[in-house]
Amino acid sequence: MFDRGSLRWSIWNYFESALLIVSGLLCIVFSGNPNLQKWAVIALGILVVLDAAGRLAFGVITIVETKIGAAVAASFSKAVAGSFELAAGISIILIGAQMSNATAIFQFIGNFVGILLMVFGVILSSYAIVYLIKKSQGKTLSLFELILAALFVTAGILCVVYLQNQSVVVQAALIAFGISILLLGLFLLASTTFILKVQRKGTKTANERIVEEKPVQPNPIDEKK
Repeated sequence: MFDRGSLRWSIWNYFESALLIVSGLLCIVFSGNPNLQKWAVIALGILVVLDAAGRLAFGVITIVETKIGAAVAASFSKAVAGSFELAAGISIILIGAQMSNATAIFQFIGNFVGILLMVFGVILSSYAIVYLIKKSQGKTLSLFELILAALFVTAGILCVVYLQNQSVVVQAALIAFGISILLLGLFLLASTTFILKVQRKGTKTANERIVEEKPVQPNPIDEKK
């Protein structure tokens, strides 16, 4: 039903890439407007739910051709991925609908992310110092790890200080998420177009080869001569 390169596969991939691109643009454009953040989050959740519903409806159950005949095939991995995506979309819609009462949630997110980054930085710096003392790796690599650890700690402190603000958290999350799904949508669009072009070129080459290999029928008039 959804073989690579088929018409249905192409339509679904282009539709999914359009959903991702629109979702990413919505996240980025409305990330800094507190009055529209709620509706941007809800719209994002709706688009994620639509994408998950399409994935579950069209990607889980497929019809495959076998030697005996047509058979129904189910993909458990696609069902699990679609279920997670559907749950994430519904959760995003609920968060957007209750953003005015979600201050504690955003404070938890800011503290959690900040402390996690600081712990990573401390652990990385400890390893770098030990390796530097024991000379078990190059000094350049150890110094790079120390710089990276300092960046982790600094980012963690900034998260604890600034990510307590709900508006800042939503804006940062929307921008980061928007950029990621926008790039994913563009990649899906480009990869689908590339696959279709390669497949079309292969089909054209195969048809030309068949024409070249087709035997030329003798002309009856020439045989009589």
